[in-house]
Amino acid sequence: MRDRDSASSLRLEHVVFTEAEVGDIDALAGVFWRAREVAMPWLAKTQTPIQTRAWMRTTLFRQSEIAVVRWGLTGPQKPVAFAAWKRDKLEHFYVHPEHQRQGIGQSLFARVSRRMPAGFEFWVFQRNTAARTFYEKLGCVLVRETDGASNLEREPDALYRWAGTVS
Repeated sequence: MRDRDSASSLRLEHVVFTEAEVGDIDALAGVFWRAREVAMPWLAKTQTPIQTRAWMRTTLFRQSEIAVVRWGLTGPQKPVAFAAWKRDKLEHFYVHPEHQRQGIGQSLFARVSRRMPAGFEFWVFQRNTAARTFYEKLGCVLVRETDGASNLEREPDALYRWAGTVS
């Protein structure tokens, strides 16, 4: 376990948090697609990568706050994770599979939590057990489960809540 901890610490030394920039769209779309392909290969693909980039440009970037995690040892640091939210709803949270289980997701979640200290809600697909376990370890609680009829993928989902730090 010590080697894993030191590897995570080494990697986190090379992590930078920034706000998203329009120039990040291709990289963020890549993170979005790769994370979904690896963690949720059973999930219906409702958009092409080109449509995803267009949606990010016309909708996500205009309507949400977006935090980006950049990582790199040399040269420009590239986006490897992002979270998008508006008001008290976390709408997207993705870490590229090559950078999971290294503390990046926990650091990103902590950053989002500081931006919404009164708490927030978010949806997770029921079959995404790794994500559900991750969120539950961070203190998030299940609010309810649905049959997925109201989401684009028509996949059963679960609403979670992080209660916040403000009393």
